[in-house]
Amino acid sequence: MRFLLTDLRRGFTERTFTAAIILGVIILGSSYFYLRLSGEPGFLNVQSLLFPFVAPFLGALPFSGIIMTEVKTHYSELLKLRRKGKSYRFTRFLTVGLTGGAALLLPEILLSLFFGFDEKILNSLLTAFPFGFSFGVLSYALTWFNRESFLPLIIPEVIYLLLTYAFPYLGLEKFYPPLMISPYIYGSPDLGISFTFFGVITAVSLLITAFAEPLKSNNK
Repeated sequence: MRFLLTDLRRGFTERTFTAAIILGVIILGSSYFYLRLSGEPGFLNVQSLLFPFVAPFLGALPFSGIIMTEVKTHYSELLKLRRKGKSYRFTRFLTVGLTGGAALLLPEILLSLFFGFDEKILNSLLTAFPFGFSFGVLSYALTWFNRESFLPLIIPEVIYLLLTYAFPYLGLEKFYPPLMISPYIYGSPDLGISFTFFGVITAVSLLITAFAEPLKSNNK
């Protein structure tokens, strides 16, 4: 528990976490002023204009660079020894997810203060945290496969954008990735699909986190 609290304190005070919050606020703010020119600056319009397309990047930003720095300096090996391997991996998994979720939720909460709260806004806020959590832990899972600092940050965004452009052509509009964080793009949302989406990403990332290092050790 002490390591979790220490890791959370570190995560929430890192410059990359602050940068993710600032970027989120800038993106939502610029969307607001752009839509204000057209007379349609409601919360749902502002939140769904640009924010969904950079959300995976923002969710991955708070911790991915820190982790890769620890790997390159071998500081992560010291942490594993002190925390007995699995304890370190799963505590860090939780920390990365929580900071990624907060990085998306906080800018949306700030935006909602200008519009008040209703059912649609609350549903949008409800998807922000698990979206950031799932893409944060996906970024963490990718750190087990490379030593390049930028890849865990960029690959989740690339995968997300590829699916965003591919799914409409495949007739899979209800799985359109931006719907997972902006559920009212097409009208009535299906939050069940959103949370299934988050659950699948989180489960795959958890499996990678659990087995990637033991498999790497066995192959040495």
